[in-house]
Amino acid sequence: MNQTTENEQKANIPEVKKELSAQITQILENLFDSVLFERKMHYKEHERPMEQGIDALIDKYAYLNAGISAAANAVPGPWGLIAVIPEITLVIRNQLCMIYDIAAAYKKDKIIDKTLLMAVFAVGIGGGALGLLIVHGGKVIVKRAALRVIQKLIIILGGQVTQKLIKAVIAKWLPVVGPVAMATWAQITTKKIGKKAKEIFSKEIDFQSEI
Repeated sequence: MNQTTENEQKANIPEVKKELSAQITQILENLFDSVLFERKMHYKEHERPMEQGIDALIDKYAYLNAGISAAANAVPGPWGLIAVIPEITLVIRNQLCMIYDIAAAYKKDKIIDKTLLMAVFAVGIGGGALGLLIVHGGKVIVKRAALRVIQKLIIILGGQVTQKLIKAVIAKWLPVVGPVAMATWAQITTKKIGKKAKEIFSKEIDFQSEI
């Protein structure tokens, strides 16, 4: 691909970012509640994972997400990310399921709610805790958020996910966003989220009043 075409691809990134952010925000709005419900039902019939198996659990989800992304039929250029929204949805869903499973391994599935799930996911992607979570020594303090606050934070989180995805995939893989780039992003991100979830749920967790 010549330099002119590559420059045109880069020029499209702001437009792609806006569209991708809107779609990822919608995905997150749906996934937080659905994952919480599905995993709660799951653990009514299945045993919790063991603490000593958490690292293997994280690896399982990381390789699963890498496989999903590697099978994606991305089209050339930044707009390829819009084409693989179904795969991105599955990756994020698995990451949220992994967070819940790690909470279950530490016997904290009884306390995990939308606020805590969102906060752990946000910290895991490296976007900060959105003001919802503070780690103080061996204790984690979670600030419960009202619905209107959560809705605003999901928009912020959608933008953060988009920013991380574009930085990891498009910036390094122009002019082609291919399966290898997607698989690398999915695997690395999933492992980071898993390690952060392990760190958080291994501590005592307290909740504060709504913000």
